[in-house]
Amino acid sequence: MIEQLIPRAFAIRDMAHKAHWKTTSYAQHIALGDLYEEIIPALDVIVEAHQGMFGLIDPEPTKGGKETDMAAFLREEADWMETNRDLLSSGVGAIGNLLDNLTAVYLKAAYKLENLK
Repeated sequence: MIEQLIPRAFAIRDMAHKAHWKTTSYAQHIALGDLYEEIIPALDVIVEAHQGMFGLIDPEPTKGGKETDMAAFLREEADWMETNRDLLSSGVGAIGNLLDNLTAVYLKAAYKLENLK
């Protein structure tokens, strides 16, 4: 299941970076920049911890994300991670905590995109 998280996070990172370049809002520019800078380090510790526990993985290919309402999409992805938390963490509490950190990155960005204009 962790193999599915990687391309989803990469797609969000790419979408955020493209939206960062296109926005005319300074607050959204900063929020999107924070998101694409924070997402990969948060994902990296999850994957490395998972591999430390269970061995190397073979991630699914990254799929291109389409332009969308980033805040809504981030909330959907946060919900997907929460729904699949036990499967993604394989029941390991430490990996679950790291997943919570990535979820927080998504929700923090959604908040900023929706409320800081």
